[in-house]
Amino acid sequence: MSPIGQAFRDYCRMYPALINNTTINWFMRWPDDALTEVAMKFVSKLDMPQEYKTGLSHLCCYSHQTVIDSAALMEKELKRVFYVTPTNYIELLKGFDQIIGAKRTQVGNQITKLRNGLAKLDDARKQVEVMTAESEIKRIEVSK
Repeated sequence: MSPIGQAFRDYCRMYPALINNTTINWFMRWPDDALTEVAMKFVSKLDMPQEYKTGLSHLCCYSHQTVIDSAALMEKELKRVFYVTPTNYIELLKGFDQIIGAKRTQVGNQITKLRNGLAKLDDARKQVEVMTAESEIKRIEVSK
């Protein structure tokens, strides 16, 4: 259960056992090493050169830490709380995996279309060459 919002307060009022028989796990901010390691686990499954995987995992770590810092700044300046949890980080990694899969499919479809178009152009070029040769033969025959 998330402690955010009115629904949690209402559940606590209706069911006091939630408070009396509950253990609260506080999750502290993950260190950079842990974030990088989790990202590396996700990124290792991707089909890309190894030299990009390390940088990508560091980028994911940096982006998550930047969001946490921005959330703290937002709370300080606007008095609005924005919760950034490890679940958000995992969702970031899963979202990246989904987006890269969709983009690869999209690019693959475009490659197929391009190949088909080039094949059609090559066929048209061959047909034009044959028709040009035939017209040359007819022109020569007519001129005789």
